[in-house]
Amino acid sequence: LRAQGYDRLTAWAGHRYDTLQPLDCPAQPPAEPPTLSVRMMRDEHRAEVINLTNPTDAPVTATVTTTGLGAYTSALKLREVLPTDTRERIPISSAILPGQPAEQGLQITIPAGTTRQVWLHFDTRGVAAGDARAEIKVSSGEAGDVVVAPLRLHVADLVMPPEFSIAIGGWDETNNKGGYQVTAENMTEFIANLREHGVNMPWSNPQVMPTPGEYDAEGNMTAPPDFTAWDQWVDRWGGVRCWGLFPSVRDTFAGEQMGTELFNKKVGQWATAWVEHAAEQGIAPSQIMILLVDEPSRDEQDQRIIAWARALRAAQPELFIWNDPVHAEPDKVDPEFYELSNVLCPHAPRFLGEKPAYRDFYVAQREAGQELWFYSCSGPSKLLDPAAYYRGQFWLNLCYEGKGSCYWAFGDEAGFSWNAYSQPRACYSPLFLSPTTITDAKQMEAIREGAEDYQYFMMLQAKVEELEAAGVSDQLIDEAKTVLTTAPEKALDIMGPNRQQWMVPKDREVMDRLRLQALGMFERLSKQ
Repeated sequence: LRAQGYDRLTAWAGHRYDTLQPLDCPAQPPAEPPTLSVRMMRDEHRAEVINLTNPTDAPVTATVTTTGLGAYTSALKLREVLPTDTRERIPISSAILPGQPAEQGLQITIPAGTTRQVWLHFDTRGVAAGDARAEIKVSSGEAGDVVVAPLRLHVADLVMPPEFSIAIGGWDETNNKGGYQVTAENMTEFIANLREHGVNMPWSNPQVMPTPGEYDAEGNMTAPPDFTAWDQWVDRWGGVRCWGLFPSVRDTFAGEQMGTELFNKKVGQWATAWVEHAAEQGIAPSQIMILLVDEPSRDEQDQRIIAWARALRAAQPELFIWNDPVHAEPDKVDPEFYELSNVLCPHAPRFLGEKPAYRDFYVAQREAGQELWFYSCSGPSKLLDPAAYYRGQFWLNLCYEGKGSCYWAFGDEAGFSWNAYSQPRACYSPLFLSPTTITDAKQMEAIREGAEDYQYFMMLQAKVEELEAAGVSDQLIDEAKTVLTTAPEKALDIMGPNRQQWMVPKDREVMDRLRLQALGMFERLSKQ
């Protein structure tokens, strides 16, 4: 480092989702500290980072403080990004420790010859619109160094809604005693963390399903289902947008073979009892989304889904049949499979990597009335790009008018996060999990950012429609419509099956530029 010209504690800029390993730094020390800039709405989360390199022979404990934020001081939390290793022996900087409020400052120890990152987490809930010109001050008592980085904050007079309009889920399995690395000890914190990051669609395993109940020889229900597991799950997640259920159905129900009249009658009565019970909890049937068979790819799986969907829809037509098909040739699938589907959720990396005809097929299904969502299930999660893989899936939804974003799997770490060497296989959680704690990761932060990006464009679209309905017609509206149609496609340039790995270089600022373009356009239109 000193041969490269570094002679003191040095601050430098980098994108918050760029890779950062412990020995990374610019080829030459920057001439001056970076200027940090954050532009956002009220009631929103956004972040910026500052990297600190220590070229001395000993560890340096730096104190990071802020001045000049004024009324926005409470909106900033200073958090250390902790480097960890991975099972694949590729070090990463992803774990984000809880940190300190800006008024208290943050102490961070930087080992000799290494770089550490400070995550500036802005949460503008409860603050007014306005601007601040502030400074980030990094001082080291040991080395006597002081670094001052300018910080510019703009809070627009626009409000992020408390609930996102896109569904967000991740097969968390927080019913009963939990699944994978979700435990009785960390479940409450786990659910709170997911909800804080905008997750509004919990996913259960089959154990949450109401029991079949009892029936007489004619198929009439004589004893109702047991809703104990369902009720417990609903209590844990009350008030969410929708409920994802994976019953993993078989060819029989309550002793009856699939497709028979008695099967249909029993399934129908069971579904009706369930819908009526859910209604008492304030849950509409359209909020109950049932994944009957996971990732169907063969006709026998499709036929099982069709038989169950017929019976369910005949009794309760407002229940949602949610499918994540992975057929190699979707146009050759039984058409009834699609007719009975409320949601089609193709695999996002495959969707991007296939030929245009594959994507066109699903677009046609959306135009025919099915909702289009996207899901991803690649791993190991800690080596997946927060921008291209996690945040990007929301831009994919924008591009194809999708309404949901799901990931396998929020609770699956193949063992716990803090000793990756012991993991027997790839991990999948976008969080760092222990038996008793939950720690944020950049991958999870990117999910919330993506949802906020999505909301920007939904709000901008609504504003354009409002102005057009009021008879307003000018060049600014035309410019906004151009942004709405062109920006999402530009964001997809950094996405795809060959670009989802974190170590693949890419322009991670593209989504920021497009998001800020939408924000500026929205601010101008709001003055109309």
